[in-house]
Amino acid sequence: MSDMQACQWQVIGLKGSFNVTLNVDEQPAARQLVFTLQESSFMRDFEGRWQIDPAPGGGCYIEHILAVKPVMSIPPYIAPYTASIFKQQVGNLLQDLEHAINRELAAAAAAN
Repeated sequence: MSDMQACQWQVIGLKGSFNVTLNVDEQPAARQLVFTLQESSFMRDFEGRWQIDPAPGGGCYIEHILAVKPVMSIPPYIAPYTASIFKQQVGNLLQDLEHAINRELAAAAAAN
Protein backbone atom coordinates (compact mmCIF):
# COMPACT_ATOMS: atom_id res chain seq x y z
CA MET A 1 0.00 0.00 0.00
CA SER A 2 1.16 3.55 -0.73
CA ASP A 3 0.25 6.56 1.41
CA MET A 4 0.96 10.28 0.86
CA GLN A 5 1.59 12.35 4.00
CA ALA A 6 1.88 16.13 4.30
CA CYS A 7 4.65 17.02 6.76
CA GLN A 8 5.35 20.37 8.37
CA TRP A 9 8.63 21.62 9.78
CA GLN A 10 9.81 24.63 11.76
CA VAL A 11 13.41 25.49 12.69
CA ILE A 12 14.61 28.75 14.21
CA GLY A 13 11.68 30.81 12.94
CA LEU A 14 11.67 29.25 9.48
CA LYS A 15 8.87 26.90 8.56
CA GLY A 16 7.48 25.01 5.64
CA SER A 17 5.86 21.82 4.51
CA PHE A 18 6.56 18.97 2.15
CA ASN A 19 4.87 15.82 0.93
CA VAL A 20 6.20 12.30 1.27
CA THR A 21 4.76 9.21 -0.32
CA LEU A 22 5.45 6.11 1.72
CA ASN A 23 5.25 2.42 0.93
CA VAL A 24 3.38 0.93 3.89
CA ASP A 25 3.55 -2.77 4.68
CA GLU A 26 1.11 -3.89 7.38
CA GLN A 27 2.09 -7.19 8.98
CA PRO A 28 -0.76 -8.05 11.40
CA ALA A 29 0.64 -11.45 12.42
CA ALA A 30 3.90 -9.79 13.50
CA ARG A 31 1.99 -6.82 15.00
CA GLN A 32 4.12 -4.58 12.82
CA LEU A 33 3.77 -1.76 10.32
CA VAL A 34 6.84 -0.96 8.20
CA PHE A 35 7.17 2.11 6.00
CA THR A 36 9.77 3.19 3.44
CA LEU A 37 10.10 6.27 1.29
CA GLN A 38 8.62 6.05 -2.19
CA GLU A 39 8.86 9.71 -3.20
CA SER A 40 9.68 13.11 -1.70
CA SER A 41 11.23 16.34 -2.88
CA PHE A 42 12.56 17.07 0.62
CA MET A 43 13.72 13.70 1.98
CA ARG A 44 16.43 11.41 0.64
CA ASP A 45 15.46 8.68 3.10
CA PHE A 46 12.46 8.28 5.41
CA GLU A 47 11.79 4.86 6.84
CA GLY A 48 10.72 3.18 10.01
CA ARG A 49 8.33 0.87 11.72
CA TRP A 50 5.76 0.53 14.45
CA GLN A 51 5.89 -2.61 16.59
CA ILE A 52 3.10 -3.42 19.03
CA ASP A 53 3.55 -6.22 21.56
CA PRO A 54 1.33 -7.36 24.43
CA ALA A 55 2.26 -6.25 27.93
CA PRO A 56 1.32 -7.82 31.25
CA GLY A 57 -2.02 -6.67 32.60
CA GLY A 58 -3.72 -6.25 29.23
CA GLY A 59 -1.73 -3.27 27.98
CA CYS A 60 0.77 -3.13 25.18
CA TYR A 61 4.28 -1.97 24.39
CA ILE A 62 4.65 0.29 21.38
CA GLU A 63 8.00 0.75 19.68
CA HIS A 64 8.42 3.35 16.96
CA ILE A 65 11.63 3.54 14.96
CA LEU A 66 12.23 6.35 12.49
CA ALA A 67 15.25 7.14 10.30
CA VAL A 68 15.26 10.27 8.18
CA LYS A 69 17.77 11.92 5.89
CA PRO A 70 16.85 15.21 4.21
CA VAL A 71 17.94 15.96 0.66
CA MET A 72 20.16 18.79 1.84
CA SER A 73 22.84 18.48 4.51
CA ILE A 74 22.00 19.97 7.88
CA PRO A 75 24.63 22.40 9.15
CA PRO A 76 26.18 21.24 12.44
CA TYR A 77 24.95 24.31 14.36
CA ILE A 78 21.33 23.49 13.40
CA ALA A 79 21.54 19.71 13.95
CA PRO A 80 20.58 19.85 17.67
CA TYR A 81 17.41 21.77 16.77
CA THR A 82 16.39 19.31 14.08
CA ALA A 83 17.02 16.35 16.40
CA SER A 84 14.74 17.90 19.02
CA ILE A 85 12.07 18.50 16.38
CA PHE A 86 12.05 14.83 15.39
CA LYS A 87 11.84 13.78 19.05
CA GLN A 88 8.92 16.14 19.54
CA GLN A 89 7.21 14.78 16.42
CA VAL A 90 7.49 11.22 17.73
CA GLY A 91 5.98 12.36 21.02
CA ASN A 92 3.12 14.01 19.11
CA LEU A 93 2.57 10.82 17.10
CA LEU A 94 2.31 8.76 20.28
CA GLN A 95 -0.14 11.25 21.79
CA ASP A 96 -2.26 11.07 18.63
CA LEU A 97 -2.20 7.29 18.89
CA GLU A 98 -3.25 7.44 22.55
CA HIS A 99 -6.15 9.77 21.71
CA ALA A 100 -7.28 7.49 18.88
CA ILE A 101 -7.21 4.45 21.18
CA ASN A 102 -9.21 6.33 23.83
CA ARG A 103 -11.82 7.34 21.20
CA GLU A 104 -12.12 3.71 20.08
CA LEU A 105 -12.48 2.52 23.68
CA ALA A 106 -15.12 5.16 24.42
CA ALA A 107 -17.06 4.24 21.27
CA ALA A 108 -16.90 0.54 22.16
CA ALA A 109 -18.08 1.25 25.72
CA ALA A 110 -20.96 3.40 24.44
CA ALA A 111 -22.03 0.63 22.05
CA ASN A 112 -22.30 -1.90 24.90
